[in-house]
Amino acid sequence: MRYETIKTMILAVFVAASIFLTWMIWNFQPHYDTIDRRDIHQVSIAEERDTGSLIKPGKIMVNQVNRHYGTTDESEINDILKEMKGWSFYGSQGIKTLSVKDINSLEIGNNHVDIVFPENVPVKVYKDVVQFNDKSLPDTSFNRIVIDFTDGGHRDNNLYFLSTTSQKAYVCSVNYQYISSLMKDINKTLYDSYKLYDVYNLSKGKTILLPKDQTNMNTYRYITDEVPPEKFERALFPDPNFVKKGEVGDSQEYTNGTSMMRTNDSSKMLYYINPSEDSNYQTNADDLLKRSLEFMNHPGMWTDTYHYFQMNLKKHQVIFRMYLHGTPVFENSKMAEIMLQWGENEIYQYNRPFYRLAILVPQKVSESMLPGGAEVIQEISKISGISLDRVDDLQIGYQLINDTDYDSKQNNVLIFEPEWYYLYNGDWIPVSQDQLGGKQGGLE
Repeated sequence: MRYETIKTMILAVFVAASIFLTWMIWNFQPHYDTIDRRDIHQVSIAEERDTGSLIKPGKIMVNQVNRHYGTTDESEINDILKEMKGWSFYGSQGIKTLSVKDINSLEIGNNHVDIVFPENVPVKVYKDVVQFNDKSLPDTSFNRIVIDFTDGGHRDNNLYFLSTTSQKAYVCSVNYQYISSLMKDINKTLYDSYKLYDVYNLSKGKTILLPKDQTNMNTYRYITDEVPPEKFERALFPDPNFVKKGEVGDSQEYTNGTSMMRTNDSSKMLYYINPSEDSNYQTNADDLLKRSLEFMNHPGMWTDTYHYFQMNLKKHQVIFRMYLHGTPVFENSKMAEIMLQWGENEIYQYNRPFYRLAILVPQKVSESMLPGGAEVIQEISKISGISLDRVDDLQIGYQLINDTDYDSKQNNVLIFEPEWYYLYNGDWIPVSQDQLGGKQGGLE
């Protein structure tokens, strides 16, 4: 009897344990870390870059005593921007609409520093570069920062975030001591780092400042290497495991059924399109530029030196252009620019080179002497079908040329040759060396 009782008790314990363990299994909820899909395909192609290094002026003008001095020197521009980062912009006077006469007065009038950007920059984006005291910033853009350095009894001076295209300016105040300190630094290097500029007329009422004398520029050759296209594949497609790869001539194609990336081995260009994205939507310049900066920084897809250069709000496009020694680079096949076109939620189209500059060929560096502003304007006026009153800007740039004398399957050699360019109907067009009398001098 005792033996049967013990067996019954043991069996009861087993049954109870079984019930308890079953209950534990049913109610057990393991802890899983949340997977962020944005990090699944995070690929580091290059280091992230801050807003100030991507949105940069291309030229700084100093206008004083009816004389105009300008510089495109990288180190000089960087020194001025570094000093301005410590300033505080306050006492906003709001948005002012200016006449053409007012704008000319700011650009070429005495006692003004004119910091010139290649494209309009939203004020709300530039707050990541300089300090605005105003809590609420306006929905406006600028392509000039004009500093009034008139000594008015050490009063605080005005500073204009000016758009020459919309003829509007966001006007702030700056402590005069900041400006006085800046002008002391500028005057130390004015005659060494700056060139003398003159005012030239493009048409009635339309003027431009250009170098008065010839400009000495180098031609460079660089051996290039490439970023493996697979890195862009992993960065652009949500799940690379579903991507199929194929060959079409000298191109590679990658597709997941909804989007496609194509790379061209000869031009080292990459083209991506996501047609499932809706490109018919409304946006603003602030949002468009922010999205583009964030996209390029995550997962850090910068190669070489690129600056914000152009925006087409209607097409939702932003273009970053290659710069060499502070000078923009141009090429007809878009080999010197990164173009982003946005859909409503994701990138719609993305075109860019996947080469990068690797080694300078020093024995191939040569000199060119580019003419002054008067000769350039004279030559442009002779071009058939070109009207000077439709020329919006002129500047020196590098023309990118493939060195066909260099034979290598692994690397290409690119030539960077200085040229005058003029902006006509939205396009930058070179004024050839032949038209301007060809190269002078040389170290080759």
